[in-house]
Amino acid sequence: MSNLYLKWQMNRIKPHMFHYYDVQHRQFPWINGSSLNQTDTVEPEVTVICFGIDGCYCQRAAEIRNKVSKLRGE
Repeated sequence: MSNLYLKWQMNRIKPHMFHYYDVQHRQFPWINGSSLNQTDTVEPEVTVICFGIDGCYCQRAAEIRNKVSKLRGE
């Protein structure tokens, strides 16, 4: 981890070094050099599949149960 920090610190003005998923804002911003205080989002925006944290798990589970019931002939 310290090597990654040193690389970031040494590249003060290098934009778009890497991107990460920001949980709070639900988007993928770029990590810029240590002197750049901007938060550009990755374009085109990366789509994240729906999963339980976002509250769609119950809907997907119901869809899967219905499909399984149809396969069983219920």
